[in-house]
Amino acid sequence: MNLARTSKPDPPTLSEAPLRSFPIEAGCIVLFSGLTDLEGKIQHALDNIWTRCALVVRAPWGTPVLLQATSRPISNDLVVGQTLTGVQIIAIDEVLSRFEGFIGLRSLRPKLSQNNDARLTAFAMASHGIPFNSSPYYALRAARRRNKVGNGETYYCTELVAAALQHIGVLAMPPTGRSASNYVPGDFAEASQDLCLTGEHDFVGQQIFRSPIVA
Repeated sequence: MNLARTSKPDPPTLSEAPLRSFPIEAGCIVLFSGLTDLEGKIQHALDNIWTRCALVVRAPWGTPVLLQATSRPISNDLVVGQTLTGVQIIAIDEVLSRFEGFIGLRSLRPKLSQNNDARLTAFAMASHGIPFNSSPYYALRAARRRNKVGNGETYYCTELVAAALQHIGVLAMPPTGRSASNYVPGDFAEASQDLCLTGEHDFVGQQIFRSPIVA
């Protein structure tokens, strides 16, 4: 991956509505765009402002939480009670109040059925703690659709999200769709959406907020 220093893209247009007006529920996509030099280099390499991706799931205790794979945790994992590298389950408010940059939210329509909601929770718990795929070339190959099919032993951030959505039938699996290992964060953004959706599923709108966000 070419991570040569480059100028950062223009900041995105922010939502005029407050965050509390946006329904954060299971199936919601959360996109991240950081402000650090490293984030800027990743934006350049992927040719997109969005550098990370996560998914809202319902925790076993009923609360919407964030499922993500990361090598740079910024908040404690809710299952183990401390920071965790790899697949983690974290409080949404914690991330919103600590992340420096921009956050994009997109809702899934139609809403998840009760069965798929439960299946998504089960996938999150089964994936919890799986190591992060730290290959510096994995994301770049994903952007070019050149990764082999993942084996589920490690996850890159967007690969985890895509695998979860394939598990519940929102995204098509190969051979109809592409491998979860060949998705990047920008594929889930409104302006650059490139998704192998099934049936009537779609992600609607996109609300963008400057973070950190303190309730």
